[in-house]
Amino acid sequence: MDNKKRLIEHQKPEELEELLKYFENLFNPLEEKEISDIDLCDEPILYIMGCARSGSTLVYQYLTESGLFTYPTNFISRFYYAPYLGAKLQQMLIEYDFREEIFTKNKTSLFTSNLGKTKGVMSPHEFWYFWRRFFIFGDIQKLSPEVIKDVNTDKFIKDLRAFQSVKKLPLVLKGMILNWHIPLLSSLYENSYFLFVKRDIKTNANSLVRAREKFFGDAKQWYSFKPPNYHKVINLEPIYQTVWQVMVTNLAIETGLNSIDSTKVFTIDYEKFCQNPQSLLEELCHKWKKEMPSNMKNLPQYFDIKKHPNISLYNWDNILSKVENLNLS
Repeated sequence: MDNKKRLIEHQKPEELEELLKYFENLFNPLEEKEISDIDLCDEPILYIMGCARSGSTLVYQYLTESGLFTYPTNFISRFYYAPYLGAKLQQMLIEYDFREEIFTKNKTSLFTSNLGKTKGVMSPHEFWYFWRRFFIFGDIQKLSPEVIKDVNTDKFIKDLRAFQSVKKLPLVLKGMILNWHIPLLSSLYENSYFLFVKRDIKTNANSLVRAREKFFGDAKQWYSFKPPNYHKVINLEPIYQTVWQVMVTNLAIETGLNSIDSTKVFTIDYEKFCQNPQSLLEELCHKWKKEMPSNMKNLPQYFDIKKHPNISLYNWDNILSKVENLNLS
């Protein structure tokens, strides 16, 4: 998404971008040396898949708060070029800072987020900079065979497993950036799993329109990843575009998941998750033969589903009918 088109509060600070590049040049060679001979972790990796605004961030926050997983935090996100060293630094500066002399570990905004962004040094991060080190996207989310051929997939999965080895726990992270390439992602590591978060189409599409307004100040600007052939709907009203976006994205995910081992796939309905989030942890622990986290009593037993403004103003029968008649491929 064009940085200049974003509202100022969502723009990337140039000073931070320069510092990230500075430390990348310093740390990346050291990271290569450090992970060259370590024993890689064999615990599961769980990728969260779904359309933007599907509720994936809340699901992500809940799983990371359970203690069952390791995950990229807001702190580690600044070390996307050296996640193993970032995890080690996090241990030294935060996790082993028992007197909180440097940082406070309190997540003051637990289970809240702003367009997928969380607050707090130990809160989960989307980690897209890490993914984009390996997968070079153009205008759309689907990569060409030529681009895929040049991706250093061995390095990608080694970096994740090295990061995971710091705590030797299952790793959870968002994988939505590869919604169109689930079979490829699955092939990189035998112990890979996928969690597909689905949301009511109307609510998801309406939330995407609201996100456009909040991020760009303009509902006509495309928010989040662009599916192939998005130009076919670019002249339609925003709500038609976002309904199409949800349908096409979900279809791509379902197609990808149907082509891999079904035992590697978990699918949850966001609304049902909010009613009983613990059932997801129970399913994961049963599959992986893990004990339920000891802090379950401290986790929410349900989440209130927020009301969505303007959702009742649309003629949904007309919108859904028109979009369903478009070619979703």
